[in-house]
Order: sequence, then C-alpha cells, then structure tokens
Amino acid sequence: MWGLMGGVRLVKAAVTCLLPERLYGGWEGGVLWYDLDGHFDILRLVCLLQARIHQGKALSCGMDGARV
Repeated sequence: MWGLMGGVRLVKAAVTCLLPERLYGGWEGGVLWYDLDGHFDILRLVCLLQARIHQGKALSCGMDGARV
C-alpha cells in the first residue's frame, strides 16, 4: 500500500496539476482521481490549494509569506 506519505504526495501532485503556471508554478491541467479505498479527503485538497494560492500571492507582492 501507499501509506500516508504516498497519499500526501499524490494530493500535492494534484495541486500542482490544477494550479495555473503564472504566479503559482502549476501545470494548468486537470486531475482525474479514482478513490478506490474511500479515503480521499477533499478538505485536505482544498487546504493545500488555498495554501499554495496564498503563497503565490505573497511571493508576487514581495511579502515574506504573509497572508494577503
């Protein structure tokens, strides 16, 4: 099995795929997720997306990780 860290890596990869390249360093693509074991946490995905978006906004404004 993948274990906890494998799942975290997959969610982080999904975040990178979903975000636009400009500002966020993503790939501007889509993600198709097959949740075979029923453990996918959509709230975790949303939290990681929001964190990357806030990080990208802070970097584009020249701030040191401060929330925008």
